Amino acid sequence: FSSGSSGTSGTAVAIVDNCDIDTQYLVTVTVTDEVASTTRTDILTRARFVFDFRRGGNAMGIGSAAPESGLEVGWDAQFDGDVTVLGDIEAQNLTPQNVTTVSDVISASGTWTVSNTAVRKWGHLCFLYLNVKNSQALAAGSTSDLVGTVSQAYRPKSIVSFGCRYGGGWMDTSGSVYFTPHVDVSANSSFYISCTYYV
Repeated sequence: FSSGSSGTSGTAVAIVDNCDIDTQYLVTVTVTDEVASTTRTDILTRARFVFDFRRGGNAMGIGSAAPESGLEVGWDAQFDGDVTVLGDIEAQNLTPQNVTTVSDVISASGTWTVSNTAVRKWGHLCFLYLNVKNSQALAAGSTSDLVGTVSQAYRPKSIVSFGCRYGGGWMDTSGSVYFTPHVDVSANSSFYISCTYYV
């Protein structure tokens, strides 16, 4: 990127595509001339909303960005009086609910066997639990193996926590689940993987 500025000062503007208001970014700017370069890094925090109204008037957000339609409350809510519900409240996820079946959640890859799968959703928070085993022995520190993929509708925007017996691992934004053994795992040993994340 070249600003075309000259002298001791100038202004440059760059547009970064596909930024998400619900994501925090680390932004680094480097200014370079023929003598030296200087770098400045700052944090662009998540957008904060008290009220947000969607253009067209068909949606409102309280404590969050307005959704595509309807009302979204991004904070814990307390009502001092009675609440009358005139429509369907299932979509508000007031209690944890199963969002997919086992066959929808995990498509086992290679020699992996996946059982006792559970994915539960509470608002925008998802809880994934897998009981898995591999027909081959896994050496400690070996290259991570793909265990499976979360279905399209419930892939993570950001990960809160990840844990597993016998090792570590992660789940990326495409929904792929990986595992890296910390100890040698014998063939057909059963162990669990759990992950908490926002969608």
